[in-house]
Amino acid sequence: METKQSYHINYLNSELGRRIKKNPHYSLRSFARDLSITSSWLSEVLNGKKGMSIEKAQSLCYDMGLSSVESKLFQLSVRAAHARSDKDRAAAREELKKFKAGKSSLQRMSNDDFQPLSEWYYLALLELTELPECQHTEEWFAKKLQLPLRLVSSALKLLVDKGHLHLEDGAYIATHAESSTLFDVPSEAIKNYHRQVMTVASKALQEQPVQQRDFLNMTLAFEADRAEEAQKVLRKFQQDFARQFYPQDSNNKNSIYQLSIQFFRLDKKGD
Repeated sequence: METKQSYHINYLNSELGRRIKKNPHYSLRSFARDLSITSSWLSEVLNGKKGMSIEKAQSLCYDMGLSSVESKLFQLSVRAAHARSDKDRAAAREELKKFKAGKSSLQRMSNDDFQPLSEWYYLALLELTELPECQHTEEWFAKKLQLPLRLVSSALKLLVDKGHLHLEDGAYIATHAESSTLFDVPSEAIKNYHRQVMTVASKALQEQPVQQRDFLNMTLAFEADRAEEAQKVLRKFQQDFARQFYPQDSNNKNSIYQLSIQFFRLDKKGD
């Protein structure tokens, strides 16, 4: 059996610790309940005494709302530890090694980390560095995003200072393959980011041809107590979308798109 150094075990322990820090009354039993598993099974997994199937790993990734990169790492870690054959375990270990070698994979930012990066263009700059056509000059970034040169220069410097980018032979290289914030923690920085994205979306609605954008909306009568279930489905859709259209190893990327999903209550909640 793998030890606690395995990514999937480390992640489960880290996520349990985060939830306990958020709510001191939260426990391993609470965690197991939220993941639809038994606390005894979870305890044995965390202590390296029990394996895990890839189907169970996929289910846990879904229930915890993991990003596409987190899900891949989690499932590769499970395969490397618990695949049925030596050949499959060895293949998973090799794939995991190569995946980690490309970049430090995922950075999960706290709200304090995200605060100085809450302007919409910071994440856009990180994504632009992934394009094969990227010229890695401040002038090129400013032209692509239609932003003042001074603003772009300051943003790139901050991204380097904060460790999100580093310069290598004159090129800006993203330190992590993907970044995410804590989706279930209220944050003014995250709210500010979403407000800005909606402003940019409004501009795109007016200026971009329909062939380049798509805006979908649905208004529906809904069971309010199923909101959390609906949020999980939406995060699963986001993961599946990223898996299909955002492969980390693609050399054919030539544009930056924004996917935004809003799900909120329209009527006033009754007393």
